[in-house]
Amino acid sequence: MYYITIISSIAIILLKAAIILQCLRVFCPPGVRGKIFYLLHALLWGNILFYTAMTLLWAFECSPIQKAWDVTVAGGHCMDRFQLRTATAIVNMVSDFLIVVIPQRAIWGLTIDRRKKVALAAVFLVGIA
Repeated sequence: MYYITIISSIAIILLKAAIILQCLRVFCPPGVRGKIFYLLHALLWGNILFYTAMTLLWAFECSPIQKAWDVTVAGGHCMDRFQLRTATAIVNMVSDFLIVVIPQRAIWGLTIDRRKKVALAAVFLVGIA
């Protein structure tokens, strides 16, 4: 469980960064720095910083480190795992919501037919399921 948590947090950083970078490529033309550009960059760097910090916290949540996977180790202590998981869940929910909502704002601002907007919005909302 110890290694899986660390590996999954690294995978989440990379996946979310890839999704946000793709949104930057699609919704922010080169040289244009509007609200969406700054929102996506804030989301990107916020996720990178948060998940880097959480990965380090999970890697060193117990002292000595062996106590994380071996409860028979005498002495030492561990951080409150419930608080770590709760903080991660909250940040995950908020960032996932923003990753879905930010492109919607850009889509509905396009000057195309309403039916095409609905179809395009539906494609981006597939990620909710």
